[in-house]
Amino acid sequence: MELEKFEINKYLELEEFKIRISNSQLLKFFKKTYDRTVLIFNEIQQNKKKNLQIVEEETNPILWQCGHIVYFYKKHCRYHFDINLENKFFLNNALDFYDSYKKKLEFRYNKNKLLKFDILLDDYKNLYNIIYKKVESGDITNKHTYVLMLSILHNEMHIEALIFTCLNMNYNLPNFISIKLTNLGLRNFNKKIIDDIEFVKVKSGSFIQGSRSNSYYLSFDNERPVFRKYVDSFQMSKYPITESQYLQFVLAGGYNREDYWTEESWNWKLKNEINCPLYWQLDKLELRNTNYPVMNVSWYEAQAYCKWGGYRLPKEYEWEYVATNRGNTVFPWGDKMESKNCNLNYTINGPLEIDDSRLSFENNNLGVKQLIGNIWEWCEEPIYPYDGFSIDPIYREMSYPFFGFKKICRGGCFAVPDYLIHSRYRNAQMPDCRIQFIGFRVCIKKEEINIKNIRKARRDKIHKTINL
Repeated sequence: MELEKFEINKYLELEEFKIRISNSQLLKFFKKTYDRTVLIFNEIQQNKKKNLQIVEEETNPILWQCGHIVYFYKKHCRYHFDINLENKFFLNNALDFYDSYKKKLEFRYNKNKLLKFDILLDDYKNLYNIIYKKVESGDITNKHTYVLMLSILHNEMHIEALIFTCLNMNYNLPNFISIKLTNLGLRNFNKKIIDDIEFVKVKSGSFIQGSRSNSYYLSFDNERPVFRKYVDSFQMSKYPITESQYLQFVLAGGYNREDYWTEESWNWKLKNEINCPLYWQLDKLELRNTNYPVMNVSWYEAQAYCKWGGYRLPKEYEWEYVATNRGNTVFPWGDKMESKNCNLNYTINGPLEIDDSRLSFENNNLGVKQLIGNIWEWCEEPIYPYDGFSIDPIYREMSYPFFGFKKICRGGCFAVPDYLIHSRYRNAQMPDCRIQFIGFRVCIKKEEINIKNIRKARRDKIHKTINL
């Protein structure tokens, strides 16, 4: 249920919606997102001969996604930035058409409703100028900051969605899609392949999970409220699983062994004729013998790999426990974003190999590496609300429609900005999603640890007996 303006304002006075950033920092974020959006809109337009609506994977049409970005600013910033809705963009019930909650996916291809790029771009530029001047004047309060920052981050989420949708449609976006993603021959193969999975032991303990109120970053409703969580000891892979390591599963016939899959995932695999990760080719598997992290794999595929190897996916709380150094830091390395040492901000426009020196800084105090940036990482559970969950007064459909359905993914990827991602940020996708840049790391099952300990104890006992 949508709230009235006075209700929204009342909520935005609460501590949990206060963001400790300056107006100048807010304008800096807004300018970066604006420039990036205009650039990707223009590059998409250069692909005029390609279909701007149909995609192979089940996702939003390109034109609708672009309109949805503009719609979100229009709808949620209008009360606070004096935005006039009386223009071409909102004729013919366009407000409802670009509402992701009201308009189902199959109805978003309506050619009579989809607006042209020139209209969208002009309106986006006008919105930017109105909002920028308001912030620049200094005549804003925290509620302005929250609404605008929410709109900026939503904007960035859809830039990433445009990138992976356009990649799936074979668009040419030189400033957003690296040619290495489409031409594997450009990769460097003169490196030692990392075959073995290295694990890091993580001691048990408790930590505060979730995002606190009154932070310098915007926390979404699914990150709140905080609570204390006890974590048993476990072992997590030092790096995400690589293409080479995943290739062994493919070569071992993992896609043909029903016992590695659940009934649901096996039916999905058969129905969609899935026999390897998205963009892989069975006649060119040798090109995947690399140290790049495997990505564009579904949660189903990650689970099947774990079953084959005797592993499991990390629990969401385990991932956050490690990424926050047991709840003590905002990022794996500390409290300050160090984006120069992560693969974020569209600077590489593709993943880096796990042993790339440019990622050497990105680790936590335990030595677990690359938790932020490069690729998203699947966790084991569906997304559920934390106890005491309260729906966002503005972005009502951010989380609650997907509770219990989508699976958690964490950490961000190369196609997100550093002001969106942190160690407590919760993303989620449907378990069959392969189009987004998601990979995974693994944990050793408790029973596997116990078996190894028992076997070691037996060997030690035998050696001791022999030495006597």
